[in-house]
Amino acid sequence: MYAVREGDIFTIAIDDRQVYVGHVICEYLHAWFVVVFDESRTASETRASPTHALASRPLFGAIVFDARFRPGMWELIGHSDSQPERFAPAYRMGDPRAGGMKILNFRGTKMREATPEESDVFPRRTFNSPLVLENAVRAHAGLERWLPTFDDLLVRNQPKSVDVFGTL
Repeated sequence: MYAVREGDIFTIAIDDRQVYVGHVICEYLHAWFVVVFDESRTASETRASPTHALASRPLFGAIVFDARFRPGMWELIGHSDSQPERFAPAYRMGDPRAGGMKILNFRGTKMREATPEESDVFPRRTFNSPLVLENAVRAHAGLERWLPTFDDLLVRNQPKSVDVFGTL
């Protein structure tokens, strides 16, 4: 059995031929922050050039457990520098009504008070089933109904951990 590691490139199949490419960015508490890129290709094209899609626009980013890697449902096809500084977001936590909102770095080792304007800019840290991410990819491809929860997985222009704290 293959253990997932930072930098692994994998595919999420959306049908018998087409796949989206994902990249394992970094580990957090025995789960993985992954990014899926906005490019659908055939599985054979992707296997022949696994790093090609990594230049595409990042579509989804999520902390997921490794359940879809273990049985090989998400096929590991290559390895490349994971560039966590490029993708790993900073997060918000707390509640303004109960003592304030905090911003913390990706690893949770640095924290500061959030300004009122930052309360909606930073995402909350959540752990997701990999199946939720897979369903979001399928919905993006038009194969399933888009659910509001998928909005939380979209990579937006939220500040990265290194931009806010200088570190993950």
